[in-house]
Amino acid sequence: MSVIYQNAEDERRSRSVVFKNIRELDSDDAEERHLEDYTTVMDIIRWLGITDDIDVSAVKRTPNRAYIMVTLLSLASKDLLLDRKGWLRTEPRLQDVYIEQARSLAVVENLRRRNDRRR
Repeated sequence: MSVIYQNAEDERRSRSVVFKNIRELDSDDAEERHLEDYTTVMDIIRWLGITDDIDVSAVKRTPNRAYIMVTLLSLASKDLLLDRKGWLRTEPRLQDVYIEQARSLAVVENLRRRNDRRR
């Protein structure tokens, strides 16, 4: 992996958050599932008061399909979203949803290596 790619990816991830415990739509249509993920996280983001115009391409399921990563337009928007994530506990439908800062590539790789050694 090139240094330029890694730096660009780390910059993108610095503006990204991960949504946990959002069930994936039960559909064979990948585009339909992706649009449902986008609509769901955008509804939550808007409810938390973030007004960024986030493109559908900035919302992706992780490879294991368990989480949704969203790249916001700025660090300020990401920080505000993380500051307000506690609001999720006030809404019964969202009490099981969690939002965390996305991890850098180096951290993800270290976790993978550690998990591989345990197996």
